[in-house]
Amino acid sequence: MIDWARVSDLHDEIGRDGFSEVLELFLEETGRCVDLLRTAPDPDQLAMNLHSLRGGLVNLGFTEVSTLCERGEVLASMGQPDRVDTTPIVQAYDDARRTFLAELDHRLER
Repeated sequence: MIDWARVSDLHDEIGRDGFSEVLELFLEETGRCVDLLRTAPDPDQLAMNLHSLRGGLVNLGFTEVSTLCERGEVLASMGQPDRVDTTPIVQAYDDARRTFLAELDHRLER
């Protein structure tokens, strides 16, 4: 669900303060994207929204959700946005976010 090695590497690369800033921005931006998927996904923007969401997810190790986004993005970009079920994406994000926030401090302890 979470690639903790990726999270640790990013934390080491940019330091504690930089990581805090990236995390805050990540949660804000992904939250906004997921809210769109949760409430009213626009079929004309679905591929682009999933692509944007996936980029942020990959950076912070949300591997399972990014895979679901990629599958949806492929379908939407092939002109089949009606075949994309956003419910599993939203649920996987909510689960991963909850796990990430609950375990983050413990995982980064050294």
